[in-house]
Amino acid sequence: RPFVIEDFDDIKPILDSLREGYTIALINIRPLKEKDLIELKRAINKLKKTTDAIEGDIAGFGEDYIVVTPSFASVHRSKGAEEIESP
Repeated sequence: RPFVIEDFDDIKPILDSLREGYTIALINIRPLKEKDLIELKRAINKLKKTTDAIEGDIAGFGEDYIVVTPSFASVHRSKGAEEIESP
């Protein structure tokens, strides 16, 4: 399911969907990245904590997207791929 984060409050529906356990979230972070990097870091950290709690997986791809999966799915990483890091 696609999501766009324009400010920190936009992560609530994403977190709710992830906690239900059936949603693979494709998140466009560009609007928040252009607006406020500190808020973006907060949002990514919150997403990471929730992902850990639900035993899911999180990864960035490209400059502007994050994918978050629940426990039944995982993100395939090719050799040389890195874990997502806050900007």
